[in-house]
Amino acid sequence: MFIVVCNDYELNDYDKELISKMAPKFVPFLSKGYSILLTGFTGFLGVPFLRTVEFIQQNWDLNVTFQILTRNQDNFLGNHPWLRFVSSFDVVECDLRYQRMNFKGISHCIHGACPSAAETFAGMK
Repeated sequence: MFIVVCNDYELNDYDKELISKMAPKFVPFLSKGYSILLTGFTGFLGVPFLRTVEFIQQNWDLNVTFQILTRNQDNFLGNHPWLRFVSSFDVVECDLRYQRMNFKGISHCIHGACPSAAETFAGMK
């Protein structure tokens, strides 16, 4: 397990060095043609994870795709336009609380979705 700290969602040299040391342990898993669904990866912890995956993909030959669910695709891509240029990332607008999604072709799911803080604490005094 390793933790990457991103300043302004950019990997620094220390992060890249750490990832370069640890990535060979994960590359065999990420080279099997998997399609991984990510929920809850649009915020504080998820975006650095996506930057880490992007860096690994740039430096190793991976065969994996990620479907990243977001409640507001335009807002998420507006805040993180670099995601449009990562060929293995597909950003999909879907609110799992109210919508059904076709999971055909998904081999793995990393589920971290939860209500937003504003929704969670709405009305609390």
